[in-house]
Amino acid sequence: MDEHDGRSSTDYYKRFKEKFSNRDFDGGLDDLAKAVNLDPTNVELYIERADLNMLRAEYQEAVDDLTKIMDLNPEIMTLADAYDLRARAYELLGESEKAIADCTWVIEHGQATHQTFSRRGRLTERQGNYQDAIRDFTAAYNMQPDPLALLQRAALYSKVEQYQEAINDLSIFISDYPNTAYEITAYGLRAVAYQKVHMYPEALSDFEYIVNALGEEPLYIHFCIGLVYEKMGLMDKAIDEFRKSTLNPDHADYERISNILNMI
Repeated sequence: MDEHDGRSSTDYYKRFKEKFSNRDFDGGLDDLAKAVNLDPTNVELYIERADLNMLRAEYQEAVDDLTKIMDLNPEIMTLADAYDLRARAYELLGESEKAIADCTWVIEHGQATHQTFSRRGRLTERQGNYQDAIRDFTAAYNMQPDPLALLQRAALYSKVEQYQEAINDLSIFISDYPNTAYEITAYGLRAVAYQKVHMYPEALSDFEYIVNALGEEPLYIHFCIGLVYEKMGLMDKAIDEFRKSTLNPDHADYERISNILNMI
């Protein structure tokens, strides 16, 4: 029993639950701290506090509690959940190597979900390890067909110049997951991939779909369409599209296209 007010760890935990349901997170955190002090080997209390600190964006505090859970060495499923959540906290703290290590622990112990593989894929992509990231997104998609994992893998295929693989993924995305928030992104990525493999009519079709879908003047798309027409040798059409567009000074073709327009 607590020497100050006679409450037990269970009492404080129940009061935490009440405060949490009323969105009194600070008060709930205080009660969890008291519960932990009275029952310092109770894994569930550390899990609850880590979850609460993640909700409060106090990621280092969550890491501390999750590490304590590992020190207590609970059964494998609880341990894997702790590693998975700590990987997420490390990712949000910008500590990619530690996040990758935690994801790898979960994967090597046979406890991974599709989210574990997707997280490691994102992290390895940021490090420039594109082929490793592709393998992780593939594993994630095979575990649970997630359109975002498919789209991320397609983008990676384009980065490593495996354009036909990118086209395949993007075609599946467009066919199987229509009207999503990422539909225009998928059409744009596929249009660029089509350009890279010299499938210019297909690229034009995707760019034109974007123009129609946006319902406004997407000036950057006209520039992309102009580049396709130029590759096809249709310079009159290319110039018409360039004139509709706003040239980006940072684009590799900016100076060349500007010179063409200035000469007309």
